[in-house]
Amino acid sequence: MKKFVRVIIKNNNGDFLIVNQLNGGANFPGGKIEANESSEEAAKREVLEETGLIINDLKLVHNSMFELGKDNWDGYFFTASYDGNPINKEPTKIKEIGFKNKEWIKENASKVFVNDVLMVIESNSKRKHRI
Repeated sequence: MKKFVRVIIKNNNGDFLIVNQLNGGANFPGGKIEANESSEEAAKREVLEETGLIINDLKLVHNSMFELGKDNWDGYFFTASYDGNPINKEPTKIKEIGFKNKEWIKENASKVFVNDVLMVIESNSKRKHRI
């Protein structure tokens, strides 16, 4: 089964780090999990490869199956803190990297991988706080 990771990174203003790919739209940083690699290792590697950021405090916040074309993918979504400033380390794949607010995300980012996942995470967070 194919697996991928995405990492949700917020700055001090509450904006989210978005990778605007040349052919894949706007998404959280991340990518495929390699053979013999844990989801945590893949998250750290992918964020570093794409943005140059070192991430810390990695926390799994969502895991779900996604049907992409003919394939089923197991998706892992993490939150993380970071050190440094993001830069585009893969200009042949990525058009732009930057922090975007929720309004921009709602209008421009991937519905399945960004907007829907943010709604699930926020919903789960609110439920936990009611206890």
